[in-house]
Amino acid sequence: MDGSTVLLWNWSAQPSSPTALAELEDASSVLADVRFSEASDRWVWSLAANRRFSAASIKALAAKESALEGLQPFGKCSWVPEKCNIFVWRSLLDRIPTRQALARRNIRIDSVFCVLCGDSVESVDHLFSGCEMSLRVWNRLCEWANIPHIFAFSFGDLVEHYKFCPGNKEYKEVVRGLIIVACWCIWNARNAKFFSSKETSWEKIFGEVRSLGFFWLKNRSKHRNIVWVEWCKSPLYMV
Repeated sequence: MDGSTVLLWNWSAQPSSPTALAELEDASSVLADVRFSEASDRWVWSLAANRRFSAASIKALAAKESALEGLQPFGKCSWVPEKCNIFVWRSLLDRIPTRQALARRNIRIDSVFCVLCGDSVESVDHLFSGCEMSLRVWNRLCEWANIPHIFAFSFGDLVEHYKFCPGNKEYKEVVRGLIIVACWCIWNARNAKFFSSKETSWEKIFGEVRSLGFFWLKNRSKHRNIVWVEWCKSPLYMV
């Protein structure tokens, strides 16, 4: 009558052990604050003001959590394959299996040093912006694309370099894609050496960047009239 909850237990065997009695007391204290009504039971989504679930509320929550963690959103490049965009996104989150990451997960490996150069612990930042072989790839890429040399202290600095390059928005998008392609080729070269003991060189990696960049840009963008001979001289001829 006064709105309080009365619990009537129907036991097949009365609880008698200290543990069971303690659990019963805890359960009773939790249920004491429960108030019942004549309405039907229903599920509610506590993370939305209207208590209704929606995909938009999940998206807003994810964006909020990313901001709290200091993560910057990564917008994909339209002319490179999705696998390359996803790879760069995972690298920004430090979610690729570098030797440092494998050791951190207690996976047994023979060494934590860089597969390509062997000079430092193989982290995402080292592999792409500190490794001697990668630096040579970036230097050649910058000379070929006629953009400022890359001085990156982290992987995030590397993928944002296109913003500081000369040229119009269209050319910057080309440069952005080439940086993503180069990251993909460096990772593939690393894996080929790690898993198959295939030796590589910065010249081979750069050649792969240039050929894949040409193939994907020609077939996945509006730049269908680019010419291989001119492309090999410099992609700058496009603007």
